Amino acid sequence: MNVKSAYSSAILLVFLRNIGKSCNSITQVTKLADTQLDKLGIENTLSESTKYTTVKELIDSGVLSSRSTKKGKSQSVSLSKTIEKYFLGE
Repeated sequence: MNVKSAYSSAILLVFLRNIGKSCNSITQVTKLADTQLDKLGIENTLSESTKYTTVKELIDSGVLSSRSTKKGKSQSVSLSKTIEKYFLGE
């Protein structure tokens, strides 16, 4: 099994189970994805930098969206509105 692909799927599952909610940081996203993989019994051997890169790739591809605060200190990450609408059937 491609571990990076499984990790991307776990991230997507986290957001699909919680449509409309966001995470306060990329680190929070990776922690939730790690928990999801543990619950599914899928081995997770990715490094922290690969996990971060995977989240950034999902943001860059438009699957996730991200917003920084005015001071740029924190980053809110959520499922993109396009993806949300697709899964909600709108």
